[in-house]
Amino acid sequence: MDGSTGGFCRYHPSSAPSAVPSSFPSSAPTTLNCPEGYFKSLKYPSRQVKGSVCLPCSAGTYSNFEGATGCEECMPGFYNEKEGQSACKPCPPGTYGLLSGATLGESCKECPAGSYKENSSCALCAPHTYNPIPGQEGPGSCRACAAGTEAPNAGSTTCGVAPLPPAPLECPAGSFMANGSCALCAPHTYNPIPGQEGSGSCRACAAGTEAPNAGSTSCETIPKLECPVGAYSEEGICRMCPPGRFNKLSGQLGEDSCEHCGKGTYAPSKGSEVCDKCPAGYSTNGAIGATECILCPRGFFAPVGASTCKPCAPGSFSPNPSSDCFPCAPGTYNALEGQSKCLPCPEGSRQPVPGSTDCDVC
Repeated sequence: MDGSTGGFCRYHPSSAPSAVPSSFPSSAPTTLNCPEGYFKSLKYPSRQVKGSVCLPCSAGTYSNFEGATGCEECMPGFYNEKEGQSACKPCPPGTYGLLSGATLGESCKECPAGSYKENSSCALCAPHTYNPIPGQEGPGSCRACAAGTEAPNAGSTTCGVAPLPPAPLECPAGSFMANGSCALCAPHTYNPIPGQEGSGSCRACAAGTEAPNAGSTSCETIPKLECPVGAYSEEGICRMCPPGRFNKLSGQLGEDSCEHCGKGTYAPSKGSEVCDKCPAGYSTNGAIGATECILCPRGFFAPVGASTCKPCAPGSFSPNPSSDCFPCAPGTYNALEGQSKCLPCPEGSRQPVPGSTDCDVC
């Protein structure tokens, strides 16, 4: 072959194919195996050598072995400014690249402050560390925060002043510490001193004083309340005596001042100052504190205010509840107590006397 240079065969101009465009580089080698940085172009075959024209890899690509038929793009984090290169240049330390096939070094960007370059990309500084300078490489560029400062988030560029620890919790007066938090003193108790622990620090109100609300710091004197008859005072208000009880005096304290109605009397509603007597034919059946009276059965009687109903004696009867029993009429009798009617004398007998318990044989 003529015109061989550096081990590669060159085409003579007289033998160059007419189909090769005028823009094709005259320096492109033509050989069976193209060198690194070049690739075989099957588009422009050689008339002299069975093979292809060797073309240089364009900027942003490379070929790192002989006989390549194509070029590879530079990976992210690498670039190539010139054609015919067998390798791509890495981005400078502290910079990274996101694009494939980059042709300019300007495509490499600095890792911002608060981060560093690692494996062709940027990684954030870990919490409690910081980096104030962009373009750093490796985790060692992230510095630990000084004592009394903190950087709680990843990617910090500075450390701020650490907040002071919270002051110990002091429960205010009227409350106490329980399980790490404050609880209010219960109603009718008080606590005048802050910073106390346990419910035992809440004191009961003295007689004649009250603290109706939770969280009290003192007890107040209960104002004297003059409640009317049939009522009593409790917790500063007047309340009526319940049914079945009464109160005939004003200014009384507590429900115990309301007396129970006695036997034979009753109080059907609240606020009674006296109890009413049961009417005739009714009783309280021996109970006290009655709210109503019970109707006597037939054959029994009960006078006004009776505590129990009593049976009619033999020789008398009671057809309906009343205050007394009626004697059997002449010609009738009743041998048993508690009867509601009298029986007529049987045939062959008579009884002219009222209230009899039997009849006489004629």
